[in-house]
Amino acid sequence: MKKLLGIVVLGLLLSVNAMSANLKPLTQYLEDNQDTINDPTVTSYLLTRCGAFYTFVAAITFEKNSELSDTFQKYSTKLLTYNALHMMKKFNRNEDEAFKSTNDAHKMMSKYYKEDGQEFFAKTGEYLSGTPLQGDLDVCSTIIKNTQ
Repeated sequence: MKKLLGIVVLGLLLSVNAMSANLKPLTQYLEDNQDTINDPTVTSYLLTRCGAFYTFVAAITFEKNSELSDTFQKYSTKLLTYNALHMMKKFNRNEDEAFKSTNDAHKMMSKYYKEDGQEFFAKTGEYLSGTPLQGDLDVCSTIIKNTQ
């Protein structure tokens, strides 16, 4: 009984220290949606999510390298614009609706990236490397390369 109690307590302590995230890692999202990867909703989510990711990366790199930060912000703008155009085409949204919807989702996801990044930095001293956000960088890098 004491061993079982010890295991439960140890498990709880370890789970408190584990890195959690507001957003499912994109690598996991892609795995979960591999059968519907060409679905317009999945495409829209990925474009918006990567737009928010690049906004976050632009913010954390600004002080050290403003030129690189500008590049990341341009990536964000490009992906978010692609998403609005995608919504207009695939979901029959007018321009105002598509851009408002994209902007609203972007704001929410950016907020989550900021919260997660701050949490990971407090725990590891890193925003991306060695955190669940590293996989998002890999996925979003592939997506931005495919838009060039």
